Amino acid sequence: MKIALLSDCYLPRLGGIEVQVHDLATRLIGRGHEVVVFTATPGSHGERGGFVDQVAGVAVHRLALRLPFELPVNPLAPGVLRQRLASGGFDVAHIHMGVVSPFAVDCTRVATDMGLPTAMTWHCMLGPFEPVFRAAGYVRTWATRGVAMSAVSAVAAEPLQRIVGSAGMVNVLPNGIDVDRWATPVGQAPARES
Repeated sequence: MKIALLSDCYLPRLGGIEVQVHDLATRLIGRGHEVVVFTATPGSHGERGGFVDQVAGVAVHRLALRLPFELPVNPLAPGVLRQRLASGGFDVAHIHMGVVSPFAVDCTRVATDMGLPTAMTWHCMLGPFEPVFRAAGYVRTWATRGVAMSAVSAVAAEPLQRIVGSAGMVNVLPNGIDVDRWATPVGQAPARES
């Protein structure tokens, strides 16, 4: 399967979404899928404007603008994104949302307008912004259009489910932890004192 992962933020910027999306990409590649990331985050040397680089074996399309503080915003990205998604032969788009995710919102509009099957994971707590998202109406519209919604915890999913209502279901897709990666090798664990 060819999967487009779309996120405002990605490596080399560090944070929860950035790391989770990268780990998801590498795990999917490890299972035999072809994965491409689209982001509004510049590369480690300021690459932007559609530049494609590799981050630990993951192809990353840098649709960033030159903005103060390297803000991951690009209102000009939808045209380039549409072209690259259309020519890329993608089977599915997986959007990664935060409370403020203008690039991801644009990506969702592009993917759904193209009829590309779309999944969306919310990595945030809406908190006081729930009424804003409800009034804007686009989250419910996306669910109505078939976007498969998920959130990283039950607590994060609850307000989204209230917004989506009967238009769809918000599933819980918890952030994964690779316990083998964090485990101390056998025989190297420190002895406990009694």
